[in-house]
Amino acid sequence: MRIYIKLVIIFLAFAIIPVMFVSNLVFNNSKNIIEKEILSKLSIINNEEKSGIETFFNERKQDLLLMEQLDIYKTHFRVLDQFYKDRSNPSYINARKEVDQRFAVSQLTQSYIDIKLTNIDGKIIYVFDTAFEPEIGNAIPNKDDVFQQSKNGIYVGELHKTINKRYSYNLFLAAPAYDNANKVIGLIYLELDMVKWFKFIQDNSELGKSLETIIVKKTPDNKVIFLSPLKYQQEAISAQTINIGGEYGLPAQKSALGETGSGLTIDYRGKEVLSVWLPIEDLGWGLVSKIDSEEAFLPVDRLKKLLIVVILITIFSTALAVFTIAKSISDPIQELQKGAEIIGKGNLDYQIGNDSRDEIGQLSREFDKMTKNIRETTTSLDILNKEVIERKKAEEHLNQSLKQEVKSREILLSMLADNNLIREKLEKHIEELKRAKNILIRSEKMASLGKLVSEIAHEFNNPLMIISGNAQVSLMSGPLSDEVKRNLQIIIEESQRAKNIIRRLLKFSRPSKGEVKEVDINMSIDTIVNIVEQQLKLANVEIIRDYQKDLSVSVNEQQMQEVFMNLISNAKDSMPDGGTITIKTSQEEDYLRIDFRDTGCGMSEEVKNKIFNPFFTTKEEGTGLGLIICLGIIEVHKGELKLESELNKGTTFTILLPMGDKA
Repeated sequence: MRIYIKLVIIFLAFAIIPVMFVSNLVFNNSKNIIEKEILSKLSIINNEEKSGIETFFNERKQDLLLMEQLDIYKTHFRVLDQFYKDRSNPSYINARKEVDQRFAVSQLTQSYIDIKLTNIDGKIIYVFDTAFEPEIGNAIPNKDDVFQQSKNGIYVGELHKTINKRYSYNLFLAAPAYDNANKVIGLIYLELDMVKWFKFIQDNSELGKSLETIIVKKTPDNKVIFLSPLKYQQEAISAQTINIGGEYGLPAQKSALGETGSGLTIDYRGKEVLSVWLPIEDLGWGLVSKIDSEEAFLPVDRLKKLLIVVILITIFSTALAVFTIAKSISDPIQELQKGAEIIGKGNLDYQIGNDSRDEIGQLSREFDKMTKNIRETTTSLDILNKEVIERKKAEEHLNQSLKQEVKSREILLSMLADNNLIREKLEKHIEELKRAKNILIRSEKMASLGKLVSEIAHEFNNPLMIISGNAQVSLMSGPLSDEVKRNLQIIIEESQRAKNIIRRLLKFSRPSKGEVKEVDINMSIDTIVNIVEQQLKLANVEIIRDYQKDLSVSVNEQQMQEVFMNLISNAKDSMPDGGTITIKTSQEEDYLRIDFRDTGCGMSEEVKNKIFNPFFTTKEEGTGLGLIICLGIIEVHKGELKLESELNKGTTFTILLPMGDKA
């Protein structure tokens, strides 16, 4: 093997192998980071959906428990049972009016499909909605099982499809009704519209277009059935099944069997997905949240393409440099070999030497010395003259070689400069990965805090629901004094206010982009300014508008106006003695920029470092959720919220929202 080829192979190996190793390490680390982030977000979504489902059914069960306590069954139930076949009877009409009044509150607040009463034989004797009067006298499905299971508590029926165009899918709950002797005389039967509930389950798109949450249940014949519509097979609800132990739908199988877990699996379509699954023990259901791995790992695929380009550039530049270096080494050796052959044939005038200071140059000069010594002892004057001529030729050849060497070194320096550029790009990319890691750490902290807030809100919601429900029952239970009614009404209103606070906490734990449309941002800001402008004038605060014309962006306008309101309110509070708020809109490259600049008290470095922490506030009555909710809304829109502030010199909040394809 020629020394030229050996040098090329050795140099390429030492240059390319480290680049390949580093690229592979960067790719695998990035993929693992993205997988952990996606699974963490899916876990939060799954737990929130489970909490919402349990809360939904606990509220319905609480309604039934409240209905069980009404006294209408002690007087009117037997009248309804006696005359349900003759509904024109005055006694039946009067009894129905009394029952309608008692059920009106629950029906008004919860919007059930219908509230029914059945007698001990399971026949319907009363319907709240007159549209269902043809069902009076019919027996409810599976009445024996319903009566038997309702003795132990609230009975939750099976999901089924209806022929009613208004309510495609429904589900019923049942509880026993008791007489004066605490004996079961019939059932209270609630029908729920599950279509609205399906929309709540499917309202998740923050992770990607392929994100899907499904509910499943194990059937007696050891199969899994879907209880919610599928994104890709809308008609599969209550129709399509999966065999337990089969190849597809592994997350659905495991959650239906009561298992909890997450990872890279195969879904019901046979596609590879990242999924999280868990059981809903109280209902015997399973819950799965998943996203296609193809969409989840899209950033990694882009990184892979970039690394391939970097590797190809490295190989090309390294190969060019290696060929140049190898040639600069092998060519002089070949010259030595050629000169040795010529001198060996008797041509003592041939010169090999050059001005190179390396070992090869020294060797070539030693060859020349040896040739000279031989020539001085064996040649005549003519031969010496010829040697002078040949030496001049050798010098010319040497000059050409020197020029070639200089050119080769210039090429090598150019290649080294290219390598430095590649190294700078790699260092820049590593910095981006470090920044992504910091964002992931903050995301995980926010996810953990969001989960904690969600669980706390869930725990507070049940007691508030019971307090509100009992207050409503007390308000309907009979004649009360005005003071008692007023106090009960206050309890109901304050309970509702507490529920609104809990919803705000839940909104913090799970920001959602919601409905997005193209919005004229200047008009949207002016809507909020017009609302608060009178209050600002009373506080001696002036609004200065500096708008760039014809600026629009795709956002959820209601959420974005909530951000504008919060930033204007914070600016006003920072100027107790009055001042100015300047609102400026502009386009910055591919982003729409909105600046809110005040002349208030500004912030210290300590406050700026904590201002986006949840529950941190400088206000006496603040909750510390305003700015973090604003940050969550803007991040859901793939934007940025920046802060510039100097103590006693004012504060500027800057919103950057992507325009066009980035939105």
